Amino acid sequence: MFDGNGRTGRLLLNWQLLHAGFPLTVIQVEDRARYLGALDQGHLGQLLDLQTLVAGAVERSLDLARGGK
Repeated sequence: MFDGNGRTGRLLLNWQLLHAGFPLTVIQVEDRARYLGALDQGHLGQLLDLQTLVAGAVERSLDLARGGK
């Protein structure tokens, strides 16, 4: 059973990104295990993995917005 916390968290992430002038971003399915691990580390106060993953997702979104692949 899924409780929707992940979707809610990613919705809040995108709201914050839009508020800061960045495009919507998607955590890709291929990054799911890495994302979950980064969230676990974030709960321990170690945010670098999560920051790196989100920054990469934002970079992909910016590339798409510029017409890249």
